[in-house]
Amino acid sequence: VILIYHWTNSSSSDGLFQNWTRYTLIPVITQGWGGIVVGLISKTAGSVRKGFAIMVGLILSCVLKWLVEGESLRWSTFVAVPLVAVSIYLHAKYPPAAKQA
Repeated sequence: VILIYHWTNSSSSDGLFQNWTRYTLIPVITQGWGGIVVGLISKTAGSVRKGFAIMVGLILSCVLKWLVEGESLRWSTFVAVPLVAVSIYLHAKYPPAAKQA
């Protein structure tokens, strides 16, 4: 919707990438590489290792946020991350049984 609005209300000399800078490419490239890495992990490692990779990623994200921003994490983060990690572990270790038709 936003792109259609932009295309219809901009002059013909403006292109889709007119206001992009080199910093605009950072999230585009990181999201692309992240998708490729997740695909490779899913293909080669299997669901259990993928679950462990997700748990490590959650913990690493929390630690990096704490180091970069320099402020302590909220109490809800200390509650949420272990709960999510345990649930991912349980789901990977004991997947739901397939329904019989």
